Amino acid sequence: MLKNLFIPLAHATLTVSTFGFGDRTVTEIIVNIVDLLQRTIMVVCGAAFVVGALFFVIAIGNEEYRSKGKNLMTGSLIGLAIVVAARGIMNMTFLFIYG
Repeated sequence: MLKNLFIPLAHATLTVSTFGFGDRTVTEIIVNIVDLLQRTIMVVCGAAFVVGALFFVIAIGNEEYRSKGKNLMTGSLIGLAIVVAARGIMNMTFLFIYG
């Protein structure tokens, strides 16, 4: 999925095979690490949103739990937006560097 987002790196020949990563370029390693982090954070944000929704729904008359639920849902959506924006910034950076 991610390989389709990036421009082919025909001139990037720097490999890190001496470090135990095989014949991968530095760009491929960075993309794989960021992809793993992005997916992990997205799962955590989804779980936080569900927990916040449960707090919001279960808090019958308890304003403290209701506000905790709202804060969890809002925070998870902000975190998700930051992750998506970071992906866009990284794509633009690779576009400008490897053009």
